[in-house]
Amino acid sequence: MASISVALSTLAVIMNFMCIVLAFDTSPLQDFCVADSTGKAACKDPITVTPDHFFMSGLHLPGNNSNRGMAQPR
Repeated sequence: MASISVALSTLAVIMNFMCIVLAFDTSPLQDFCVADSTGKAACKDPITVTPDHFFMSGLHLPGNNSNRGMAQPR
């Protein structure tokens, strides 16, 4: 009886591990979408994307943070 319990527990652990392993993307570095401002497509062609598309030089500058978006004051 104990051997069946050990076997089922081992099988459950292996199946849980396999579900986690299979849930990950094989190449997450290739998953990106730079918005196309021309309106022709949702994303730019990956061949035309440059590192400048991922750089924002104004993050250190103070800005207007009074916009609450969808938050409603109580």
